[in-house]
Amino acid sequence: MKASENEVRSRISPYIHGSFREGSYVNESDLHRIAEALRGYDNVTVSVGKNVLNDGQLDFIISTSSFLSSKKLRYEIRSHGMRKTYYDPLSWIDELEGWDAFLD
Repeated sequence: MKASENEVRSRISPYIHGSFREGSYVNESDLHRIAEALRGYDNVTVSVGKNVLNDGQLDFIISTSSFLSSKKLRYEIRSHGMRKTYYDPLSWIDELEGWDAFLD
């Protein structure tokens, strides 16, 4: 079954938080719920990636592909609404590998 970008947005809307000023984010406890909600769609993939625009925080990326185009939705991953702080400059790599293993 294929999904449009609007269908994906409506399906994940209960898990999206934030305001215009602070941007949209998802809580890390909801990532598995979002992945399960979108698992039935053939053209939707979910992944976790680092974003250089927001101080290297991890983003949850939802890609929706169609016949001639592809759309990406990016949401910052937060823990209970708070930005995660990495004290080790490379600790985000370990967390990224953990989420990739979980989402596969």
